[in-house]
Amino acid sequence: MVEVMESTFVVPSDETPREKLWLSNLDQAAQVSYTCIVYHYRNNEAQDFFSIEVLKAALAKTLVLFYPLAGRFFIGEGGRRAVDCNAEGVLFVVARSELSSDDINFQPSPELRSMFVPSPPSTPLMSMLQVTYLKCGGVVLGTANNHISIDGRSAFHYFQTWARIARGDLNNIIAPSFDNTPLLARSPPSITFDHYELSNIVTMGIKID
Repeated sequence: MVEVMESTFVVPSDETPREKLWLSNLDQAAQVSYTCIVYHYRNNEAQDFFSIEVLKAALAKTLVLFYPLAGRFFIGEGGRRAVDCNAEGVLFVVARSELSSDDINFQPSPELRSMFVPSPPSTPLMSMLQVTYLKCGGVVLGTANNHISIDGRSAFHYFQTWARIARGDLNNIIAPSFDNTPLLARSPPSITFDHYELSNIVTMGIKID
C-alpha cells in the first residue's frame, strides 16, 4: 500500500563540530530503541504542500544546530556508548500511497508503523524520517528517533525547528544544548540530601539491600 520512491541521507548544510559526544549513565542504561510518531496533514489545496526540496533544505539547516543527530553511535573508552558527530546524516525516505486520508486508521498499531515509519538498518541511526504522499493530496510524516540520543521534549524541539526553518521563520529559533556534564555521576558516589521515598519504604517494613 506504500511505495518507496526515494531513500537517502540528508547531511548538515554547513560544517559542524566533529567531536565525540559523551552520554550519561542514564543513556548507557537505555536500550537501543526508536520512539516513533506519525503526523497526518490534510492538504487544503495549498501550493507546494510538503515540497520535498523545501523539506530537505530545511532539514539540512536544522542538522547544523542538531548535529549529533547526524552522527553515529560508537563504543568508546571503558566500553561506554557515545556519539561520533561525523555528519553522516539522517535517513530520509519519500514514499507514495494509493490510500486516501479517510482510508487509514491512525490509531497506533504495528501496521501503521510499518507503512509510514522507516525500518531501522543494521547500524543504529539517530533519526529517521519518512514523507508519504497520499492519493487525496494529504501527507503522512513518520518519524523514528533513537531514544538514547533524544527524548520526547527534545524531539519536539527538533521538529519545531525544522518546521520554522521550512517556513522561513528564523526569528524564534532556539539552539539546543548538548552539555551532558550536569548528569555526570559523582566519584565516589555520595548522597547529599534526604531520600524521603526510601525512608517511607523502610517504615513500611520493606528491607532494602
